[in-house]
Amino acid sequence: MRGAPEFIRWADYGEPSLLPGGEAPKKCQVRVSLKYMKRILFLTFLSFTALLDAAENPYDFRASVAYGQLSATDRQRLEQVRRDQVLLWGALDMYADEHNGKPPATLGEIIPKYLTELPSDPFATQQTATAPETDGYTKSKAGFGYRYRRGAPGNRAWVIASVGLPDFPYLAGRGNVGLYICKGMWIPDNPAVGPAFKAQPKD
Repeated sequence: MRGAPEFIRWADYGEPSLLPGGEAPKKCQVRVSLKYMKRILFLTFLSFTALLDAAENPYDFRASVAYGQLSATDRQRLEQVRRDQVLLWGALDMYADEHNGKPPATLGEIIPKYLTELPSDPFATQQTATAPETDGYTKSKAGFGYRYRRGAPGNRAWVIASVGLPDFPYLAGRGNVGLYICKGMWIPDNPAVGPAFKAQPKD
C-alpha cells in the first residue's frame, strides 16, 4: 500500500509439488499494513483481557440487574432451584462414577440409592406439569420435579432445568437465559427449554 508503512515477514510457503503448476519459490513475502497489524494486536489484547477478567470475576446471577428486579418470592424460589441443581448434579456424578461414566436415562434412576427422593421444582405448576416435553427432556415427579436431558451415548453430559424464569440471565450476563445447568459441551438451541447437545469426548 502506497503512503503507508508496512510490516514485511518472510514465511515458508510449502512444498512446490502441492502448488498449482508444481513449481513455486520456497519463500514468499507476506505484506501486512501496520495499521491493520496494530488493530489485530489490539483486538487480541482485548480478548485476552476479557478472558482474564472472566476467570478472576466469574459471573454471579445475584449481582445482575435482573436479580434485583425479582420479587422476594421469586428470589427465594431461585435460591431453592440453585440448591436443588447442585444436589442433583452431585447425585448424577456419583451415578456416572459407578456406571463407567454413563449418566442415567432419567432422574428417577438416581433414587433411592443416591437420593432418597427427588426435589420438586418450586416454579412448577399444573400447567407446566402437563405440558408436553420436547428436545429430548424427561420429566420427574410427574412433571412437578426438574426436567432432565442426557447427552449423546458415550458422553458424560446432561442438563438439569427448571421451568421457571425462562428469560433470566442465570449462567451469563447475556446469551444464556433460563434456569438450567449443564455438564459437557452444549449449544443453545431454544432458550425457553435449554440447550441442545453437541457430542464431545469423555471427560
